[in-house]
Amino acid sequence: MKIGITKRIEPIELGQLNYEKIKQFFTNRRNLHGDSIPEFACYIEKKAWDAFIAHADNKYHKEKHEATGVIIGSFVKDEFGQFVIGTHFEMGTGSTTGVWCEISTEDNARINSVCEKKGLNQIIWIHSHPKLGVFYSGTDNNTLKTMYYDRHHVGIVVDNIQNDSLAFKVVNSDVKPFHEYYLFNEFDDKKISKPFQSSNSSKQIPASNNEENIYSQKIFKALTNIDKKIDSISDNTHKARKEFTEVHDIFKNLGTEINEKLSNSTNSINEVSESGKNEIAQILLKLSNKLEGLKFTSELESIKNDIYSIKDDFIKIVDDVLKKNSKEYQYIEESKKNQELISEKIDKLSKDLFKIRKSNIRWFSFMLFFASTLLLAISILLIKA
Repeated sequence: MKIGITKRIEPIELGQLNYEKIKQFFTNRRNLHGDSIPEFACYIEKKAWDAFIAHADNKYHKEKHEATGVIIGSFVKDEFGQFVIGTHFEMGTGSTTGVWCEISTEDNARINSVCEKKGLNQIIWIHSHPKLGVFYSGTDNNTLKTMYYDRHHVGIVVDNIQNDSLAFKVVNSDVKPFHEYYLFNEFDDKKISKPFQSSNSSKQIPASNNEENIYSQKIFKALTNIDKKIDSISDNTHKARKEFTEVHDIFKNLGTEINEKLSNSTNSINEVSESGKNEIAQILLKLSNKLEGLKFTSELESIKNDIYSIKDDFIKIVDDVLKKNSKEYQYIEESKKNQELISEKIDKLSKDLFKIRKSNIRWFSFMLFFASTLLLAISILLIKA
């Protein structure tokens, strides 16, 4: 899924905002930052932030799943620079698991419609990592780079159980940490704060769960890295299959061209022979290099070993959780399912690679035989000529 940005969003002057109280709040931002006004800042109205936290908490307590959505608002400029003001939270209702969530195409259409009616823009993509810590996975990076990459966009990940958050922004086509994001309350004059800064809003984490939290974070990161490795190997496999098909077609065309030249011109046998030798030599070299390069077995073995190691961690977690907190069992079971899906993915990939290697070796042998026969035929024709 990709949100298509058809035109570049330009910032409006602060005086053009339709919300009078918010306009007054941000008049003279020196009152908020002193002399250290950031070049670009993201301000989120507390009611929009609290709406997301409520959604994330509800999603976690009911299903142990991640939650997501978009905070919409205005892209503004003043004498100090550009900034965004997020004022409304729009919930994402796409598919979710304990380690994955999505904004569906239906969500995107609905949110765009709300933006048009209110004269606002999609500003912040926000999602939760409950009990997993705040970091961006490879999937999160790709989502930000392909969907929320413009200058007015910000991505935020929240651990709503451990009361932590982290923001990111695309800078020069790369995802970078972003620190200038703040909460504000339009009724609390000239005060901004960082999320979870207030002690009144913090939730206590049971000490007995700390060990499980650490294990969960390690497992999530390990599974993310493994999934990235598998995607990389799949890409390489697809490229290898495509290139071998191309080589096979070249070989077929070469044989056809040589036969046509031999039948049409008896005077160019020497020329055909030399060009045929050169083309055959180049193709055989390319095949040899490709066969050498198609060595994914050791990497797959390494990934499998990683998964077996993670499986041991799962067993330990299950034992600890059953002793300390049976509510965690559902999350562990879901994580085990994710691990099993990745194992199945690797097994399938291993079989595909084996078939490719077996098929390519067979083609390589055939082509060697074909090349030898072709050279022999050309030599005989040369002798007769």
